[in-house]
Amino acid sequence: MLFIDLYVTDHRRGKITLKASLIWSGVWIFTALLFNLFLYFYLESGHQKAIEFLTGYIIEKSLSVDNLFVFLMIFSVMDIKPENQPHILKWGILSAIVFRIIFIFAGVALINLFHPIIYVFAIILLLAAYKMAFGGEQKIDVENNWLIKISRKYFKLNTAYEGKKFFIKVDKKVYITTTFFNVAAH
Repeated sequence: MLFIDLYVTDHRRGKITLKASLIWSGVWIFTALLFNLFLYFYLESGHQKAIEFLTGYIIEKSLSVDNLFVFLMIFSVMDIKPENQPHILKWGILSAIVFRIIFIFAGVALINLFHPIIYVFAIILLLAAYKMAFGGEQKIDVENNWLIKISRKYFKLNTAYEGKKFFIKVDKKVYITTTFFNVAAH
């Protein structure tokens, strides 16, 4: 489904209208409900599995709403044009999936190796929650961002580029574009 959504459908080219967004949301919700019906009628313990799936789906759908606000904030702060937002969002989602898998496996390995590390993780989460709740609005200091500093060591930065590529070649020199940083911010 992720492949179909990101690469097969044409709704990811350019600015997405509210109408198209609502239609595609409806398509994916309908698909999930069809899968739920499949679970209900075709699995041995279908009733229980269907309830578990639907509960998980509703929770995930509810939690995904906060991601919309994060994306809107990032797009606004980094002044990403509407026609580039779907491209940035696609790569942000794919990289988030990869990093979540890495962090989950690393976290489980650390917990299995040293169980009290779970308290360190809890403290980090509490500090992050406190900072989000009471930290106030802070302006992003692009010049002192660690990712930009590291990237500038290895690549030249082309801030004038407005397209979808992460790296471009100009006069046989590789430049990193601001598109790369927009994805990395997700």
